[in-house]
Amino acid sequence: MNRISLSLSHKEFCHHFVVFQGNYMRLEQLLNSFNNRLQEANENGLVEILPSIYFKYDINVKKGPIKERIRDRFLKIFKIEPSNFEVLQRTTYHLEFDIRNIRDYFRIADELSEDKIIEKRNLGDETINDELRYVHSDELVYPNTLGSGSGNCGIWDVFSKNGLFTTFDRDYSLFNLSTLLEITSYRPEYIDTICFMGNTCSKIIPLMRKQEFLPGTISGTDDIETEFDGKKYITFEGKHRTCAAKKLKLESVPILAYVPTTISKSTSNTYYKGLEKNCNDILENCYYLFEQMGLRKEEAKYLNEHITNDIYIEYIEEKTGKRFEEIKIKNNLPYLF
Repeated sequence: MNRISLSLSHKEFCHHFVVFQGNYMRLEQLLNSFNNRLQEANENGLVEILPSIYFKYDINVKKGPIKERIRDRFLKIFKIEPSNFEVLQRTTYHLEFDIRNIRDYFRIADELSEDKIIEKRNLGDETINDELRYVHSDELVYPNTLGSGSGNCGIWDVFSKNGLFTTFDRDYSLFNLSTLLEITSYRPEYIDTICFMGNTCSKIIPLMRKQEFLPGTISGTDDIETEFDGKKYITFEGKHRTCAAKKLKLESVPILAYVPTTISKSTSNTYYKGLEKNCNDILENCYYLFEQMGLRKEEAKYLNEHITNDIYIEYIEEKTGKRFEEIKIKNNLPYLF
């Protein structure tokens, strides 16, 4: 459980937004949704504003200077309201987020601020010396994209056809590709069934099992090319091979690695106006999807707040009474483009 508390002036409040699963929402939009669902607040005054993200707020308006107050009283005699701008200048918003969601990406950003980031500088192949290393598969990261898309990945193909995974724009995604690849890795039988549906993995898996997988084995260019960030190896070429190695839990994987030159720079937080989402739509779509899977709202909340990826499939199968690969979501989903 993670709590974030903020106290913002009105000007600051207008320039803050939240990001959830890559969707952008202004804080004022959250407040509007909060007011519409006050009756759902729990004993702590918290309302679920996004899936397993709970929220409450308080607004404080300081009294104006004595001269301003005298003027306002005088104006009220003539039924003239004080300047709204002056009131807002004295307004402070106290916000609290209770983040119980253990799976979905969430952050709060200020579009007027700058984030310090580390950017990888592309030096070009001629100046990079790849180093052959043998690493444990746990040191590799599951990819979040795959070359040739669903057509050459059995996992992607099966679960996208079942409606559980999509790269299309839904208001809420059950999981991204790297999460799907990870949760299915805890079902070993998928390797010899679903994974073998992919042309690439049907060739790679037998070689890896016989410890005959070496750089360039299949076509002369089938290496696992990675960047090392100091902790993990991030694959930019050979994503299917990385996934196969991780699913087989190989203790020694041959990879080509380099530590890229990096530079520090500042980048502004950008609020993409064309990508705004309504938090109510996200919330409704989330529980609609889980309902289609066969999970009640309370069970879906428990999944998002407590169930780790290693027992994700086990939990769903226990609650639905169905095999995970047999669960299907109807195509007539709302908010699916």
